[in-house]
Amino acid sequence: MDIFSRTYRASAFTGAFGADFSSLLDMKIVKRGDKYYFKDAGGFITEFKEINGKLVSRFRGNLFLNKESNNTYRVRDFAAGRIYSFTTSGSLSAVYNLDLKRPLVVLADGVKFPGGQIMRFVKNELGLVTQIADFSRRVYSYSYNENLCLTNAKTADRYNEAYEYDGLGRLCGISFGKESPEHISVEYTGESRELSQIKRISGPGAIERIFTYQETTGSVYTTYYGNELLAKPFSA
Repeated sequence: MDIFSRTYRASAFTGAFGADFSSLLDMKIVKRGDKYYFKDAGGFITEFKEINGKLVSRFRGNLFLNKESNNTYRVRDFAAGRIYSFTTSGSLSAVYNLDLKRPLVVLADGVKFPGGQIMRFVKNELGLVTQIADFSRRVYSYSYNENLCLTNAKTADRYNEAYEYDGLGRLCGISFGKESPEHISVEYTGESRELSQIKRISGPGAIERIFTYQETTGSVYTTYYGNELLAKPFSA
């Protein structure tokens, strides 16, 4: 497993257990006055305004919102290659590929896949996923800290993922495995949660990925994987 192929934030790690599907349940369409708001699975909110009978977004040209004749809604996301259908109340009801075939159907407590398999979720009073049951009835459990950050994800066969955070609430360590878990550590360059950037990610076998940044833009300048240069600055 390439430990560096994953995004280094705890919410992405839960994808190993299917919790990323649970975020679909939080997608919404909300109307306020003459404006509509689309909240995607990542929590990003896009505003649409009705102009000449069409719902238009100023900032995300790859998203299109349509109000259907039965007062349901449909969002076409050409970047993701998906179409999202919403009920009259604005709750997600189904997810299609752009060909509108074999949808992923959203249930009240989970999702039903095109092949008929059902994955069910249990959420706590704060809306956080605490349990998932997959197609084969395996159960995965999740726990969180007082800041609502994921601290533990485990399966019935004793596979476990644990997440550590520094004093600023930044993810700084992940342990994963069974009897002898492996560990990933994350270091940052800044002292601010808002302005910090990842400096180094260290994993099993002393493997490291090191990042440097451009001072003017803050974008990644070079990335090393051990001694191997993975990315270098663009030059014409």
